[in-house]
Amino acid sequence: MKLIHQVLKQMHENYAVFFPPCEALTIQKLSVALVKNGFSKIPTDYLSFLQETDGLSYNGVELYGVQSHERGNGAFSHTSLVTEAEQHIQNPLLKGKLIIGNAPETLLLYNGQTKQYELICRYTYATLLQLPRFFDVLYYFSPENK
Repeated sequence: MKLIHQVLKQMHENYAVFFPPCEALTIQKLSVALVKNGFSKIPTDYLSFLQETDGLSYNGVELYGVQSHERGNGAFSHTSLVTEAEQHIQNPLLKGKLIIGNAPETLLLYNGQTKQYELICRYTYATLLQLPRFFDVLYYFSPENK
């Protein structure tokens, strides 16, 4: 949690867009609903992230929250975990996985079977990178890693 907070602070200083945090009970209810529909439950470290910010937009990277968020008088909508899951509910390649965000040409997901975060090609679904913790995902995109 402390490591996640440190990276989020750096991103905030570099103009990341944050949203109001989400309550633990709301997140837990969403996680149960996702599992019932064949997706992975929300991992603990991602739960910690959602309790700090219900999603994030930074330098072309979007991390989804519990709710969708409109910005710029409806000109831009930051999608939610549920909205993204609904778009991929029929895709057998994503069974047991949870899409948590996107970056250019890439989807970010949590694989509930391997307990790893993955960056995959959004066209072929090929795994490009596996990371063990959500902190590692944040760090990969952080200003400190550039």
